Amino acid sequence: MVAAALTTAISVPTSARADNSDSLFLGNEAALTAGAVTASIGDGSAAWYNPGGLAKIERTSLDLAINAYGLRVRNIPGGHVIKHPDRTIPLTMSDLELYVVPTAVVYGRRFRPGLVGAVTVFVTDQREYDLQTELRDTEAPIANDGELWSSDQTMRVGVSVSQYMIGPSIGYAVNDKFRFGASLFFIYRSVTRNLQLWTHSSQLEQDQMGQINGDLVEQLNESNLDRRFGTQLTLGFQYNPTPRLDLGLTLRSPSFLFVQYAYRTRTESSSKTYPGVDPEVRTNFPEFDNGVNAKFDLLSNLRVHAGVAYNWDKASLQADFNLRPRNPKSFPNQQFVRSVLNIHVGSRFQVGKYVTMGTGLYTDFSAAGPGPFVEDVDFYGLTLGMRIERRLLRRIMMGPKEWKQLSAEEKRRRQGKNPKRRDPGEDAYTKKVSFATTIALRYGLGYGQAAVTNYEYGRAINSIPQEDRLSELLPVYSSTTSVFSHDMSIYLGSQIKF
Repeated sequence: MVAAALTTAISVPTSARADNSDSLFLGNEAALTAGAVTASIGDGSAAWYNPGGLAKIERTSLDLAINAYGLRVRNIPGGHVIKHPDRTIPLTMSDLELYVVPTAVVYGRRFRPGLVGAVTVFVTDQREYDLQTELRDTEAPIANDGELWSSDQTMRVGVSVSQYMIGPSIGYAVNDKFRFGASLFFIYRSVTRNLQLWTHSSQLEQDQMGQINGDLVEQLNESNLDRRFGTQLTLGFQYNPTPRLDLGLTLRSPSFLFVQYAYRTRTESSSKTYPGVDPEVRTNFPEFDNGVNAKFDLLSNLRVHAGVAYNWDKASLQADFNLRPRNPKSFPNQQFVRSVLNIHVGSRFQVGKYVTMGTGLYTDFSAAGPGPFVEDVDFYGLTLGMRIERRLLRRIMMGPKEWKQLSAEEKRRRQGKNPKRRDPGEDAYTKKVSFATTIALRYGLGYGQAAVTNYEYGRAINSIPQEDRLSELLPVYSSTTSVFSHDMSIYLGSQIKF
């Protein structure tokens, strides 16, 4: 199978999104039914959703999905707040991002009927944004004495997150009703955060010579790179008690961390200059524990996915229930401080011989707690998709020399003169090759809390709570605000089976 997709997203996060991974659909079936596929999945993406479904694969296949290609626009009112003694100025932070993200590559091989192995690469998380804002020539006091200063300030926050899951998978069919499988993933997760602040204030009152009486320049630059390596085991089971009823269960072990590479730097300075007074210059270059460390930790707790599907002749109704417990207190993680239960409901129905429609609803609740660079937003979404199967690909691939022979075979089949063909509905052109196109739309509405940055003139550092400080020298700190987030995508996937 070869799949590609186009995604356009408009959202308003101010920080790294919490683990809202239930909005990412890695495959055509998931895109059609809002991810409700635990009980019914049977293509290469089963290595992720339910490895037991790999046993349904009848031929060696290659699955390639590119379902994040497009444009993201972020516009965050109040993303950065400047506080003067007499006023508060909220600034809008914005970002425009064009991106291409491959999210799934699966090579599956059928060793014998009911036994299928696969090598998989899934990109379960990849996003990048660079939020910026600035304020020029603002006349306001910077202390309680009421004197006016002219201030300029720029603020920039950049976040880049990527997570790769790589490893082998296997699926085995015990009989016609029961299948099970396993996937062992090796995890590579990289998070980069950059924070840059520059501010300059000049006293408007001048002396008799026209010289500025006071000048204040402060800046903060921080870069944080965190790379982690770990592993996760996934077990999947599918059971069909009746021809129309499918049941599925997927168990994901906790994601264990074994090796961590951390590199963090920070430079901050403050310079005050007054005529006749020695300049006051303060700097801070803290040292951090950088380098590679062998470390055992828990990236995320176990997850349980339970699914059910009921099938009619030309339609199906599917539902998934995904439980994610909070992390144990012995392994704290700001992104997993509470337990959540997400629900996915989807339906597929055949509207023609080669056309299948699909739609679904889903929730994607955040398990995060508020904090710097952490977004705590719950999403509610829907999907609508269509799959179109086509029957002429083999004819095109074989070339003109074979067209005449294929046409004769098709003519004999229609006349009932081809007894060797077992399936009377099989097209001669697709005896070994089939082609399908999937188009799906997804929209998610999110609401919750996100972190914003604040710069407050004249505030003492020791009056800012330690957990909110972004600097040990400048009055810069984090707080939260309520945000709405809109996440829209267009999925365009092509499937080829050989």
